[in-house]
Amino acid sequence: MKPRSLPFLLPLLILVGFDELNPKATSNKAKPTIQAKTPPVHRFVLTRTDEGVAFDTQTGQICRTWDWKLVAKPSKPDPETGNVPQRSFGELTPTCLYLYEQYPSRANVQSEALVDEQ
Repeated sequence: MKPRSLPFLLPLLILVGFDELNPKATSNKAKPTIQAKTPPVHRFVLTRTDEGVAFDTQTGQICRTWDWKLVAKPSKPDPETGNVPQRSFGELTPTCLYLYEQYPSRANVQSEALVDEQ
């Protein structure tokens, strides 16, 4: 290191190195938040037929458990309504991952908090 750069380098090291001693510099840093432990939410319930679909208890929708697609030709639209009939149960539904990303799980959902009163 050349002695000419020492006068410029020394103040820079002093400014950078003493941030821990400055209470204003350390108080602005984000403190990690501790999340309360909640019981896991059993949001997706497999259907009885287990055809690669599940029921989303939060949104009330059927969803595909994996991104499957039928390989046969698509059905022809109904001439009166224009709707395309589904060939398999859940064919036209979104994936469960998509629903989970669009509508994140919440703890203590009312449907899960019901108590059997027998």
